[in-house]
Amino acid sequence: MSMTDLGGRGTGSGLRWSFVVPKDWWEVPLGNPGQTNAAIKRLVQAQFGYADADGGAKRRVRADLTALAGEAAAAGGRLLVIGHIPVEGAIVSTNTVVYEPQPQPQSSREVEELYLDLAENAPEGAFAERAEFDLGTVARIVTIQRDAIVAPEGPGFEEGHSSLDNLKVEYWVWCEDEKLLLYVVCASPWIPVAESLLVLFDALVNTLVVDVDG
Repeated sequence: MSMTDLGGRGTGSGLRWSFVVPKDWWEVPLGNPGQTNAAIKRLVQAQFGYADADGGAKRRVRADLTALAGEAAAAGGRLLVIGHIPVEGAIVSTNTVVYEPQPQPQSSREVEELYLDLAENAPEGAFAERAEFDLGTVARIVTIQRDAIVAPEGPGFEEGHSSLDNLKVEYWVWCEDEKLLLYVVCASPWIPVAESLLVLFDALVNTLVVDVDG
């Protein structure tokens, strides 16, 4: 699969982080309404083209994406990534939001306390564990949400998919050397391929790179 670097986001602490994702996935920067709206406009145009034949569908998808981005930004999200994967003739959609929790932990002890608290207070029915990634130990919580909002429909998305169940995978990623904690939330309504999606989400998070912001 062809991959490309997203380029990251400044953290305000002299650091930048980035992930590697399939080149036909879309990044929507959050926190700056102008940048967010421009990214959504490019995404919709790429899916539908510039013609007005599907004007109604384009408006619905744009509205859904705007709502999704707005909700993520309001919760402190820094980046929204919209992914789609062809599986057996259908398009499996995913979305990922990256957050920088504030205030940031100041030590590994604080992170250890956070990880213990997450495990003890995981939602009922959720699967909480620690996973060893290339960048270190990650806290991961896997949840099947019921009656969740599905991703937008249209070309490039799962047309007509009506399930209201949603796979949600949360990651707390502690970068020890840089003293940076990221919170990454990956989601998809395609429960039948949840196991494969978990592998995909793990691989995405494992590509995290943190650099000095030059």
